[in-house]
Amino acid sequence: MLVKNHSAFTLIEVLVASVILSSVFFAILTLISNNTHQTSNLQNSKTMDELFLSSRVCIQSFWYSALLATSGTQSLNFGTDNMGCFTGSYNPNLSFTGISLERTIGTETGATTFWSYFSVENNTGTLKVYNALSDGTEKKEYDFLVGK
Repeated sequence: MLVKNHSAFTLIEVLVASVILSSVFFAILTLISNNTHQTSNLQNSKTMDELFLSSRVCIQSFWYSALLATSGTQSLNFGTDNMGCFTGSYNPNLSFTGISLERTIGTETGATTFWSYFSVENNTGTLKVYNALSDGTEKKEYDFLVGK
């Protein structure tokens, strides 16, 4: 009498299991990649918010009358060591020296350059300042008031 042993997997079962496992593996890799990208975006956004606070202090350090005399859009810079505070003419080609910050993301290191531009509007005794920060790919805009 011939007895068949059915304890082994068939080729179809192995192929179905391979497709399921590869789909799950791909989904996990996609999730990890998205989380890494989101973490990088949040870090960049936090850096821009911190730069805005520095930009606001820098802009507010100028005299009210000097800000009032500002015409058009001005470019803001903190100097070559990012400690000074001065303005320059706005250049749409971003050739004005930006604010360079060292960054480390995972094993990647380098510098990211940000540009800070502002314009001022006289608003009955106060000045409304429109400040925009950009790293060349993302742009964030902030508004605040400067009083007499």
